[in-house]
Amino acid sequence: MGNLVKTSVLTRRQLEVCDLVCQGRSNKEIARMLAISPRTVEDHRLDVLQKMDVPNSTALVHKVLSARIAELEAAHGAN
Repeated sequence: MGNLVKTSVLTRRQLEVCDLVCQGRSNKEIARMLAISPRTVEDHRLDVLQKMDVPNSTALVHKVLSARIAELEAAHGAN
């Protein structure tokens, strides 16, 4: 994630959960991958949505992807 997205307010674990949400993983999959409970994943997911100021996971993915695209364009001098 990048400068256009408020990732500095997220903890390391919240960033991990955010990345996995953006990959389309379910709470159960994320829980299994991170060796935490699905309820803990749900808590992290809700914290991420609140901190990123988005209403749902779809909006979160859109915000993250938009920021990544903007970073790539800036890095490559796109018009």
